Amino acid sequence: MRLYNSATRRKERFQPVGDPVRLYACGPTVYAPAHLGHAKSYVAVDVLRRWLEYRGHAVRHAQNFTDIADETAQVAVRDAVDEAELTVRYETEFLVQMDALGNLRPHVLPRASEVAEEIGVLAARLLAEGSAYESEGGIWLSVDPGQHGALLGTEISAALCEPASAVDSGPKRGPFDFMLWGPPLPGGRSWSPGGIPPGRPGWHLECTLMASRDPGLPLDIHFGGADLAYPHHESELLLADALGMGEYCRTWMHNGLMEDADGKLSKSRGERLTLATVFEECPPAALRFYLLQYHYRDFTPFSEAALKQACAEGEQLGWTAAEVLTSDGEGDSRGDTQLVNDEQVTAALLARVEANMDDNLDTPQAMAVLRELDALARERIDSGSEIGAVAALYRVFQRALGVFQWPA
Repeated sequence: MRLYNSATRRKERFQPVGDPVRLYACGPTVYAPAHLGHAKSYVAVDVLRRWLEYRGHAVRHAQNFTDIADETAQVAVRDAVDEAELTVRYETEFLVQMDALGNLRPHVLPRASEVAEEIGVLAARLLAEGSAYESEGGIWLSVDPGQHGALLGTEISAALCEPASAVDSGPKRGPFDFMLWGPPLPGGRSWSPGGIPPGRPGWHLECTLMASRDPGLPLDIHFGGADLAYPHHESELLLADALGMGEYCRTWMHNGLMEDADGKLSKSRGERLTLATVFEECPPAALRFYLLQYHYRDFTPFSEAALKQACAEGEQLGWTAAEVLTSDGEGDSRGDTQLVNDEQVTAALLARVEANMDDNLDTPQAMAVLRELDALARERIDSGSEIGAVAALYRVFQRALGVFQWPA
């Protein structure tokens, strides 16, 4: 199995540190409804986990909730609700929608608020060691431009549109410094860990600490959207080094984003299509099928016409799968693989799926095989032929890619 490592910019044979595989995914900031970009990211990481498990790996999957952020406090004030009440509401909605998409629940779902006190202690430590400083009520990590580049593949100064000297640093001493601990915000919770002013944790330190606690370091895989590589993931690496955590992560994986022809699905434009809206027109199972037609690393184009077409095809494929699976029974994972391989036609299809998925999770090619399986299934059904091996291959698709997950 080979996965693309953003840090080395090449596909590498996946070799975990040990058992289980330590998988950490950056979760949502819970201040607004989940949107189409969330579906792209978390279907992708779900497929990764499923395929690791299909290949015999035990996996410890952690995915956080960022429930302490500027946005959570601002929306709490806007909506006149307690910040914790606001974030729990969106956490619950998010999990229900991820379930509907067929995603497996992560084994652990830590919240930033749960480690806030400890983050304050770590910020105080870095301040005492001289690698951080205080400014305008916050604590900032000093960052030299040359320290960046592990994930960008270039020194950060070279990636800027203007010289670093022309950037207004605001309360920071340098343009690349970032906040470890910030002042209290109206509408937001705050903590008083001792030794530093009361305040709130910084985003980058939240994920660094949560990942180090569970699943623990070194991470085998750290997963997130391409927009998180810089500054978030770069900053996590800097913090792990500053805190003496040792090796932080062996494989960094980033999914491409969702956008329409005008780029209107990007966060920067503030025009995100919510999952609740999408689900009104397209069942979650069909949306999953749509997403898997594009490689996780690619930017995924979106249009209503393409989504409707995917819904129609996904529904047709689903009817065939349901007819086959209803006729054949449940099966089991080990027996299914053997049953598939006992027949030449289905064995060849499975071999192609495995080769495609082992090559950095090539779901578009796997979906092409699924269409061939649909044709084979219709042929067997219409002729009254044996469908045991065909049904077994459908169950492999269910377990390994999460397709055809119907509500109980």
